[in-house]
Amino acid sequence: MNMGAGYPQQFEQDSPAVALLRHVWRYGKRGSCRRLNESMQSALQLAIKCGMLFDPQDFKALEKMFRFRYWGGASNARGLCGEYFYSRACGKNQYGSDVAPNRSAAIAFEVWAGRPPYIYKAADFYDMKLKPGRRLAEGVDFQWWENRNITTEPLRLRLTSFVKDGLSIIACHFAHQGGLPRTKLTRRLTITHAELQQHNRWVAAEMKALKERLRADAKALAEVRMLANGGSNHG
Repeated sequence: MNMGAGYPQQFEQDSPAVALLRHVWRYGKRGSCRRLNESMQSALQLAIKCGMLFDPQDFKALEKMFRFRYWGGASNARGLCGEYFYSRACGKNQYGSDVAPNRSAAIAFEVWAGRPPYIYKAADFYDMKLKPGRRLAEGVDFQWWENRNITTEPLRLRLTSFVKDGLSIIACHFAHQGGLPRTKLTRRLTITHAELQQHNRWVAAEMKALKERLRADAKALAEVRMLANGGSNHG
């Protein structure tokens, strides 16, 4: 993009997201680390929220040029800093509500974190197929058929953290206690990336098989009704 004479050349090489953060870093008023850190947090949140394009190496650039680890926000002992921004990029805000995701920001964070995307594909029992895949992030709920029986009630889990090596996630099941939702921890699972992929494939196969069984049952029921009505309509 051409911003006119006198515009720093570096800005023209940035992605839209990094260009915004570079503006804040360069032109924001100095004198307070807290003020600068909070401003960078707000700028990054805005870039993700409004759908700005991120390049795959952008979070690496944030750490190298703008000291992202200083203002990215503390995470739990198992995770990286900045997990809030990844959750926001995956479509979950700080209030736990679903919002529009920013796929390019999520990819950039994954490149920086050195971990693969944990794509979960939910079962759609209305259309008898899998829903489009969604990235799992801290605070995202999903269903897990631990007993591998699609006709039973699945375990409702919430991703609470990523293991630092990026090879697994921690997901917990919470029960109601004292009339309050999700207040009692009842299960805590460690799920690897490979196990999640296997679960997706199993659910897809089960949904296909269930759809075929329902189709066969409907055909058999139609034949029974036809016989009950005096046989075939032919002849």
